[in-house]
Amino acid sequence: MDDKNLVRFSVKQFIDVFNQTIFYSYPKLIIIGEVTQMTISHQKWLYFSLKEGDSIINLFGGVNVLDFPVEEGMMVEVVCYPRLHDRYGLKLNVLSLSLIGEGSIKKSFDLLQEKLTKEGLFETSRKRIIKYPPQKIGVITSKDSAAYSDFIKIINQRFVGLEIIIKDVLVQGDQSSKTVIEAINYLNNIRSDLDVLVIMRGGGSAQDLQAFNSESLTRSVATSRIPTLVAIGHERDVSLAELAADLRASTPSNAAELLVPQKQEILDQLQLARQNLDQRLSYIFERETNYFNYIKSTLSSQLSNIFNQENNQLKFYKNLLQTLDPNLPLKRGYVLIKVNHQHISDFKSIKVNDILELESLNDLLQVEVKAKRIKND
Repeated sequence: MDDKNLVRFSVKQFIDVFNQTIFYSYPKLIIIGEVTQMTISHQKWLYFSLKEGDSIINLFGGVNVLDFPVEEGMMVEVVCYPRLHDRYGLKLNVLSLSLIGEGSIKKSFDLLQEKLTKEGLFETSRKRIIKYPPQKIGVITSKDSAAYSDFIKIINQRFVGLEIIIKDVLVQGDQSSKTVIEAINYLNNIRSDLDVLVIMRGGGSAQDLQAFNSESLTRSVATSRIPTLVAIGHERDVSLAELAADLRASTPSNAAELLVPQKQEILDQLQLARQNLDQRLSYIFERETNYFNYIKSTLSSQLSNIFNQENNQLKFYKNLLQTLDPNLPLKRGYVLIKVNHQHISDFKSIKVNDILELESLNDLLQVEVKAKRIKND
């Protein structure tokens, strides 16, 4: 080919055309490889390479893509886009990074668990008691998932009258951790009256569940003002988000079972409580009735004694009054003698010509003393 027919570029033009061309061809791509040569600059920028055999490529991104520990030798899956930098050459700019392979995922899990354990994030003493049963439940999960269907089914079978607020989120993929954190923050700010936040998803591979082992999501669960219950995967799966939660459930169905009792259990408990109350009230009624009868009998006896005593006393005073009645002698024919309106009991003070008042039962007489002599003279 004649060199005269080749396209000519300045350096700047070539960089712009290359980036434009590569953008339309590969606006976003995924690269899998083994991490090597990782460095962090100014706690802000992340530089590392991916290798496969003798092949190696360089990548660049912000440290925020590291939401879990990553060490050299781990296998990762990187979402990135290629760009030709005007000073540093071809760079792959990282949008997100996730671990692949059970070995890499397990090692990263252990490293982060050790770090957060030292901080006390999983301490039992910091876990709160969840209201039982809760009246208002916030659910963070995929609304179309089997996990949500199972949870609602069990809740409705066991209990009624609950308010359930669903926040639909991604539970898998590089954006899932972010959407779950946003949902936690949203419900904490908008619905702080909720009794519990239930964060859940069904089973999957270790890579599928990776979002719930991220540092940012684990911290978000731990710092939620609303108490949290987390159920991720199957019973054998344990995520860091579950360890940080106030309560962990082995499955979404188990989460429903932990939150609310069986209706029949409540009815049985109420029936038993009613029987116990009836027995208790019957015992109290019988005891108080017997006590009342005893008090009644004792009081009646005491009142009877008091009445008899007072009655006898009354009879005594009645007889005494009758005995002392001044009219009683008058009824027998005696008279009372008064001098100057004063009763007298003998004649010593009476003189001849004194005027006496004689009082019988029904009459009064005035008489004049004509003579006076001593008795038996």
